[in-house]
Amino acid sequence: MAQKLRNLINSGFTGPQGPQGPQGAAGAAGAAGPQGPQGPQGAAGAAGAAGPQGPQGAIGPTGPLTPWQSKTANYTAVTKDYIVANTVGGAWTLTLPASPSSGDFVVIADVGNWATTNLAVARNGSTIEGVVDNIDLDIANAIVTFLYDSNTWQVFSSIGPIGPQGPQGPQGATGPQGPQGPSSMSDGTATAPGLPFAANTATGFYRPAANTLGFVTASVERMRIDSSGNVTGATISSPVLSGTTTGTYTLGGTPSLAATALTGTIAAARLPAGSVLQVLQTTTDTQQSTTSTSYVDVSGLSVTITPSSASNKVLVRYRISVSTNSGTNLGAFQILRNSTAVGNGAVAGRRACHSAFRGQFSDIHPHATTSGEFLDSPATTSATTYKIQYVTDHSTIFVNRDNTNSASTGYPTPLSQIIVMEIAA
Repeated sequence: MAQKLRNLINSGFTGPQGPQGPQGAAGAAGAAGPQGPQGPQGAAGAAGAAGPQGPQGAIGPTGPLTPWQSKTANYTAVTKDYIVANTVGGAWTLTLPASPSSGDFVVIADVGNWATTNLAVARNGSTIEGVVDNIDLDIANAIVTFLYDSNTWQVFSSIGPIGPQGPQGPQGATGPQGPQGPSSMSDGTATAPGLPFAANTATGFYRPAANTLGFVTASVERMRIDSSGNVTGATISSPVLSGTTTGTYTLGGTPSLAATALTGTIAAARLPAGSVLQVLQTTTDTQQSTTSTSYVDVSGLSVTITPSSASNKVLVRYRISVSTNSGTNLGAFQILRNSTAVGNGAVAGRRACHSAFRGQFSDIHPHATTSGEFLDSPATTSATTYKIQYVTDHSTIFVNRDNTNSASTGYPTPLSQIIVMEIAA
């Protein structure tokens, strides 16, 4: 709308705007407008410090203790049993609870007998340490707990077997060196040994000469060892030589040892030359005869010997009862080693060589004895057979009988023999 002139005149023209005056007092607050929508949740602030701990509650009453039970015979345990198992009277079996629950346990203690008489623990349908088997308690003074973990009885023992030895610890520091002893001792004498015993100064050792050691008891020298190891002066009471070691035992001086004190066997090689090492004999009373003009065996008159050394000799001796049916008959005998005649004289013309000879008989009926011996050198360690052979110049030669072979008491039956002896070379 158009301004009124009158207004302009009355009021005058508007001058320039003056400076702003001071702010007036605040007016009364208007009524609150409606609440705007909720803004997004701000970030969580830092946690405040923890408050002080509350006071501790009062201690509850102590529960009752489970008493130990002593058992000496077969028993089936229940859970939470504490059992002293005594096997002094003999072995018996403790059976674990049937159908146990997790946490069930049985404690068993020994009174010192399990190592001698084991306590058998029966599993009663459950396993022990996962094994379908019972267990024997065999460690003395042990306390064993069986705890069921819903799968098996676990076994815990207060005593187990000794474990392996641990590694050696470091060596300790070396202690201080002790004072040095004397570097040598005096030679001494038999009455004052250079090295006596503290509790018995009349007994000890001394040096009677260079490289020689003397042994003293009661101030008297009893034995001496020289530089070559020879022992002199020692007296051996009731000596005993024992063992099987091959060697030479030498007793100095002129000792004597009764033969009755010797036992065992002396090896043939240890006997002196000329010793008889073995003797064998064969005898025969077989009646026999020959008309042979060449040597034949006397039946049953042989013996076999095995020399212990090829250098040893064999002495052969024989004795034969002989007769003939002719007063002019001649007979001869020889020794045969295997197949070789030994001990015969030299051959001369048509005469037979022999080791024994029986001449003419003045009477054709009685017995006569012929014998011979020879020291042979077989030079072997093999079995060697010696036997006797005989020969006649004509007619008949009888052995172990007379010509008539009468059963009369005046005509006895004789015995012939051969003996061989091994002689040490």
